[in-house]
Amino acid sequence: MIDSVQSYPCAERLSLVEQVHGRSVADPYRWLEDSSTAETKDWSRAQDDLWLTYAGTLSSRFRWKNRVRQLSEVSSVSTPVWRGGRCFTLRREPGFIAVTSRASVEMVQKAAVAGAPLLAAVSAPTSLAVETADAVQMALVGLARQGNLVVYSHAERIVFAEQETLK
Repeated sequence: MIDSVQSYPCAERLSLVEQVHGRSVADPYRWLEDSSTAETKDWSRAQDDLWLTYAGTLSSRFRWKNRVRQLSEVSSVSTPVWRGGRCFTLRREPGFIAVTSRASVEMVQKAAVAGAPLLAAVSAPTSLAVETADAVQMALVGLARQGNLVVYSHAERIVFAEQETLK
């Protein structure tokens, strides 16, 4: 647990509500998506300080990190997906990390610390996650489901294996 002396940085809640497809969607932390502002940088720095203070108390942290790296160093090839008479597969090389959620800036940072060259998520990433992935030279893939995907950063790191239809 985090020491009671340590507290989470204050994050201002905006009263921002947008209409998206006829529904009201609150986005109280939109200001955190602009990584160039002093407020976002200060908040992020405070979050980092909080984490580093806490992480220093975790005796098994590096053992866990090494185990995750070891488990992610396995290659695989996805089930073939047919599109327009062509067969596509997704090849997973060592270090690739996939998440079943939205790619946040925190996930990109954790993947970078783990040394992963690519992070794939089933949902779209946040704009700050895209900026961070670009800054740390990481390929970032979103909306990766049912044979489709969108590459948000470093598309040159993604290699698609394509095979013509067998007759």
